[in-house]
Formats: sequence, structure tokens, C-alpha cells
Amino acid sequence: MRIIRFTFLLMVMTITTNSISSQTQKLSNNQVHITYNDNAIVNVLKIFRDVMKNRAPYDGDLVDSDMRQQTAKAFDKGIDCILATQIVVDGEPTVWCQQHDAVTLKPAKARAYELPSFCTAESAEITFLLMQFSKPDERIVRAVNGAMKWFAAHQLEGDPPLWARFYDLQEGLPFFCDRDGQPRRRLEDISEERRNGYSWYSKSPAMLFDQYEKWKEKK
Repeated sequence: MRIIRFTFLLMVMTITTNSISSQTQKLSNNQVHITYNDNAIVNVLKIFRDVMKNRAPYDGDLVDSDMRQQTAKAFDKGIDCILATQIVVDGEPTVWCQQHDAVTLKPAKARAYELPSFCTAESAEITFLLMQFSKPDERIVRAVNGAMKWFAAHQLEGDPPLWARFYDLQEGLPFFCDRDGQPRRRLEDISEERRNGYSWYSKSPAMLFDQYEKWKEKK
């Protein structure tokens, strides 16, 4: 039990100190990025939310009141980080990149084929997390509205609803990338290994629209 508590407390303290997440990627040049890739931060914040609300398996005596308070502070810092890193274009909030620079908060490169960009899959999960607030403040309302407006504007034609994984930051157009780090407009222009070894499209934003309408009614 002490080991579990110590591990949990260490995770909370990491986020509280860094204002980011325990899920960061340290690159070869010692630069640390804020990592939304694979829903790293979102998943940690969901755990923190369950701890704050005394939900199983974090109920009982596993987490004491002091740890819950620290968790709440870490959760708030995580949300602050999400709001601070939302990409703003012409004064309007849009969505997020997979990774953001921990200092400038700007979109940052991850792996060679994961360039700074508007990223749909991770942004959908972030937006859904923000919709879970029963009493969202103005910052969260603006963030959700901006993200949903962006998703609606960038849905690809066809059925079922589909989005590219990445959209470039200059024109907001879909792109694909190989291990050489060079973006291309057509999926067939990258290697077979990358075409078949990565999820270049996402359906995740589609789940948000019904939830969004309900969310707007509640708030």
C-alpha cells in the first residue's frame, strides 16, 4: 500500500511541478515537449479526475485528503496547459498538435513523420475531456466552441465522417509524411511501410457532434 501511495504521489508531484504531465518526451537535444500523442495527458487527467471525485478504484483509504488536494491542483494545471497550448489562428482557437514546445507552447515535431500540425485524433479526445466539465468557465467554453468549429470546417468529403490525421499549419490542408520528414499531399506518395504502418485518418471527431449539442444545452 505504501508503494502504491508513493508512486501515485510522485506522479501528482511531477505534473504539479512541471504544469504539464508525467507523459513528456525527452528528445536527443534535451528538449522536453508537452505530449498529447496517444492521449497521454488526457488519460492521466482522467485518472486525476476520478481521484478527485473519489471514484473506484481510488476511493477508500488508498488516497488520503492531502493527496486528493494535490491531485486537484495537478488536474487544474493540466487543464491550464491544455488551454494555453490550443492553436489560435487569427484570434480564433482551433485544435491542438500532438506535441507542443514546453517553453514557447507552440506546435512541435515528434517523430520524423509527425510534424507540427493540426492533429485531429488527439484534439478530439482533448475536446471531449473539456466537455465533461459540469460548469465550464469562459475559457473552456471558448476552447470547445473553437475546436468544434474547426472540426466542422475540416471534415473530409464522403461517408462515414472522416478527417485526416494531420493538417498543415499554413493552409490547413491534409498531409502525409514519410520517415524523411517531408510532407506530401497524397498518401500514395509515401512509402508502403508508412502507408500501412500508421493511422493517417481519424473518425474520432465524429463522436463529438451529438455530445456537443447536448453540451451546449446544459451550459
